[in-house]
Amino acid sequence: MVGCSCESPPDVDAGMGDAGPDAPRPDAPAIDAPPIDVGESDAGESDAGESDAGGDAGVCVRDPYPVSYVPTRAERDEVMAAAAAFTDVTGSTPAFDAATGAVTGFDPYPIPLTYDDSIADPCARAFAALNAFFETNAVWMHVPTGMTVRVCNYDSLTDAEIVRLEGGTYGGRPVIGLRNDLLAHVTRSGNLRFFAGNYLPAYERTTPVACLDMDQVGDAVIGTPLEYQRFSACVLGAPGSIEIDERDTRNVSEPKLWVDEDGNAHIVREVEVLLASDRVTGTEINSDLYCCSDGGVTGCVGKILVVDEVTGEVLTQSPRCHTC
Repeated sequence: MVGCSCESPPDVDAGMGDAGPDAPRPDAPAIDAPPIDVGESDAGESDAGESDAGGDAGVCVRDPYPVSYVPTRAERDEVMAAAAAFTDVTGSTPAFDAATGAVTGFDPYPIPLTYDDSIADPCARAFAALNAFFETNAVWMHVPTGMTVRVCNYDSLTDAEIVRLEGGTYGGRPVIGLRNDLLAHVTRSGNLRFFAGNYLPAYERTTPVACLDMDQVGDAVIGTPLEYQRFSACVLGAPGSIEIDERDTRNVSEPKLWVDEDGNAHIVREVEVLLASDRVTGTEINSDLYCCSDGGVTGCVGKILVVDEVTGEVLTQSPRCHTC
């Protein structure tokens, strides 16, 4: 294939990369500007219902489903009251994302942190201080658990660790479809000097029971058009598709959470679909389905599908590598 720059395909069971682009972060209002009104109803507080896992997706009903992660009126009121109390104690005012309620920053800085001097590694010490801060202020920050350090660098000018966090879990499931991204500057004197947050707050929600098990999710994609974009020498051509066949390899991930553009969460699994080698033609090779650099076709041609564990619906499709 001409003009292809590819990356190695992800290890599905080990947790693939985000299935969608980074979620945009709108300008954050100050604490005294209430988050956007999303209506009177307390969406997302209702129980998602019960039924046997592994049932037929056609009769397995969840009501309401998907689960809204938009904060309810009661949750917004609780956040505002708790944040105001934080301001009274520290003199620092949090700012919030108008839609999600995520904390996007503070004014002014610095903010004292609980610093454990017994932790020798500076990055581990800063990470522990941040986690303690998130836990202490969980009522209004709602930072998801299990976030991990993506980058940690020392800045000699400010005598601080610059820490970038990503990931996190919701009801034990990692989130895909958006990227949680927290940036914090933690001084070696034990203060938070800067914070920028772009994340989905982990409000209390009932996680529905899946209707489809791992094998059923893999079978649900059979017959689905696998969409692709043709190109030649990095010049885009016409889009196309090829139906997924039962002979194609279907690698199914562990359970995850996928959030749509309306803030609704679906329980999902990612399915890495790899076309059987005898089905691959020049059309598929000269498309964004192709992800090998050695000229082979076995395990090289496919895409990642996000499949709803309740409905069996394919919610989105993503390339396995970046071409051109």
